[in-house]
Amino acid sequence: MKLFNQGGSVGSAISYAGLIEKIEILRSTLRWASKLERTEIEKLLKQATTLRDEVMQLSHKERFVQAAVAEPVPADLAPRERRQALLERSFVFEGTFGDNPKLLEALEIAEKAAPTDLPVLIDGESGTGKELMAKVIHANGSRTDKPYISVNCGAIPENLLESELFGHKKGAFTGAANDRRGKFESAHTGTIFLDEIGELPLTGQVKLLRVLESHEIQRVGSDETITVDTRIVAATNRDLRRLSEEGKFREDLFYRLSVIHVTLPPLRERRTPVRWRSPDRATHCSSHRCRAGRCRHPRLPPRPGPVPAPYSRRPRG
Repeated sequence: MKLFNQGGSVGSAISYAGLIEKIEILRSTLRWASKLERTEIEKLLKQATTLRDEVMQLSHKERFVQAAVAEPVPADLAPRERRQALLERSFVFEGTFGDNPKLLEALEIAEKAAPTDLPVLIDGESGTGKELMAKVIHANGSRTDKPYISVNCGAIPENLLESELFGHKKGAFTGAANDRRGKFESAHTGTIFLDEIGELPLTGQVKLLRVLESHEIQRVGSDETITVDTRIVAATNRDLRRLSEEGKFREDLFYRLSVIHVTLPPLRERRTPVRWRSPDRATHCSSHRCRAGRCRHPRLPPRPGPVPAPYSRRPRG
């Protein structure tokens, strides 16, 4: 894979592998330098490490950019035309989506990200459909017939996190009566969705970073490494960049997860009215909800009118 200068010639291409090798030599030299103060060495080491991570991210992003420019979306299309273009390209999406430009932009990024195996970070407020977007990426990719495993990182106790994600061997701890596969093994060849990734403790972040780097895991209580081929999609409603600046989230993990970044607009910005496609659809939905709640479903008019956006903040008074 090559890195090209914009407007430059092909002869000026620099090999990513060669550049990373030079950075590693620089880091090794600085580590053992004796004529520099230790604080200066640490500072230069940190800069070199950051540069190495950025180059690796550029390597991944180049593949995404190539996929993105393969079929560019005309900039002059109206939102409704962009929505129709998505549907005509056999874009798989569970549910309905309106004409909100920011949401359409997120869906177009997801469409181009799906065929790649690059990590995706989805952020947005609670209730904006982050898990639905993760399923969209999985359904439109090459792993659609493979496992899709969802994990809520904020709901797992810290002392059980490693066992849940990576599994454990029999006798590894009290209560480990049998060998157990973790979520990453279960998602092998498929997609793992890490929801609320911002709630992951620092110890768990270190282990997740190792999986992203080496594609290997170790069960708790075992020295054997297991290779996993898993596409990672993470989601959060927190500002991970700010958390990394505060030391609460690893910066290197943030950059590895956000190779492709999808931001979902808040619900209050999606003001598009919702219309039922048919009375049959409205009857089906109301019947389904009422069966779950054990109540009688209401009689609906044959042609329901537009329903206003359900989410809006109005001052009390």
